[in-house]
Amino acid sequence: MRAALPYLALGAAGVLVLIQLIVNSSIDSVERGILIGLLLVVLIRQLMTLGENSRLLASVEASRQELRYQALHDPLTGLPNRVLFADRLRRALALRDNRPFSLVYCDLDDFKRVNDTLGHAAGDELLRTTAARLRNGVRPGDTVARLGGDEFAILLERGHRDPEALCWRLASMIRAPTTLKGHPHPVGASLGLVVADSTIPREPDALLRDADLAMYAAKRQGKGGLIVYRPELTTAESAPQIRSDLEQALRGDERHGTVRVRYDPVVELRTGHTSALDAVPLWNHHQLGEVAPDLLDRIADEAGLTMLLVGRVLREVCRDLSERRSPEPTPVFVRVSVGRGLDKQPADVGRLLAEWSVPNRTIILVLADSGGTVDLTAAATMLQSIGDSGIRLALDGVGGTAGAFGGWHNNLPIEIIRLDRCFTDPDATPAPTRTRIVREAILGVGSRLGLTVVATGVRNPIQARELADAGCPLGAGPLYDSSGPRRTSPTGAEDVSACQPAGRRQA
Repeated sequence: MRAALPYLALGAAGVLVLIQLIVNSSIDSVERGILIGLLLVVLIRQLMTLGENSRLLASVEASRQELRYQALHDPLTGLPNRVLFADRLRRALALRDNRPFSLVYCDLDDFKRVNDTLGHAAGDELLRTTAARLRNGVRPGDTVARLGGDEFAILLERGHRDPEALCWRLASMIRAPTTLKGHPHPVGASLGLVVADSTIPREPDALLRDADLAMYAAKRQGKGGLIVYRPELTTAESAPQIRSDLEQALRGDERHGTVRVRYDPVVELRTGHTSALDAVPLWNHHQLGEVAPDLLDRIADEAGLTMLLVGRVLREVCRDLSERRSPEPTPVFVRVSVGRGLDKQPADVGRLLAEWSVPNRTIILVLADSGGTVDLTAAATMLQSIGDSGIRLALDGVGGTAGAFGGWHNNLPIEIIRLDRCFTDPDATPAPTRTRIVREAILGVGSRLGLTVVATGVRNPIQARELADAGCPLGAGPLYDSSGPRRTSPTGAEDVSACQPAGRRQA
């Protein structure tokens, strides 16, 4: 009504003037003034309406642009998202003959550990910092996108003479420490590079898959590295679908294969008597067949499924031990990567032990280095909590890659150490004499600290005798893995004391 009121008044005045004109009546100055005034009001109103419409159209256009931006950009980092990146990649593929380009796939190493230990707010800050560093490390015409999680992609347009050198520079920029919760926190990244040529696939998804394969190859080679894609990287176990299949299998979907536990014996080297069991996860995949344990660990680590795999193994072990119903079941080693949800293990393992009525000291968590420097001293409180819960701890790979485990010799609740495989066969190392000296030193320290020492990777009786003569009490490896029914299920108590610290065995 407010919008129509000026037009109604003008219409009424117009009708009145028209009637006067019909009856030949004169129009006085007052009427002319009113009529002109109404015309001015209508004109002003029309201009105001036009202004309001213009502002409304501008607002609608701005909202449309904002919605389009939100649909094509990551809200956390402001980078283009997967949809916009795929569109630009399609354009680059269409013009690749005249405008060659390169594609980089970047994944942060151990990002989940940041979220688990420092919280998601710190993880978000790390992602924003990484996005800014990537943007600053490339030219304005290049595209940096966040594909999801901690995965980034970079489209390097023409003009980059040495994209590999640029990738190394980007990796160095990402490794610069980031201040998270008041402390510097270095985080590396693994990168995969695809250089455009006439042989590359013409579909954006296929090109991203190749870059993804190269990136995961870099992770397998050693986190923080760079791999340039080559066709031989495309193997069945490296396909992204395999990682999805493993997740479904771990969640109980047998259409994607079955995950079971094999039990390998840990024996007394002098007698061959079984003292404990190694719980080894195996995956029977419809395409790969039975996946080797090392390959399974690698796939789980790349897919971020390590803790899901450990949980599956723990449940299987507790169920098997419960079904055996032995008053003193044989201890079972379960491997777990340090820093990947280890803080949740005391409660989870304790709950499983109570649920299946399994004695606490039956489970031995084997702390394995997940690839990176791990300071056990910094985790002393958590490890002490695990020890107080009755779960025993073993340290894996001592003397090898696990040399990064700082502080294992301190007052921590570690009862067992497992020697790296290099000490089982010193002759296969570059310096056999030095390797034997280091082995003797570790065995001597372990004995004085009351630690049980287990040699791994024992392949023949000669190695077993040499280790036993050197003072190593226990061993495990291919020599014993085919020792019959002991591999298929936990047995009863055959010599539980052999897996107690040396001092306790003597007591």
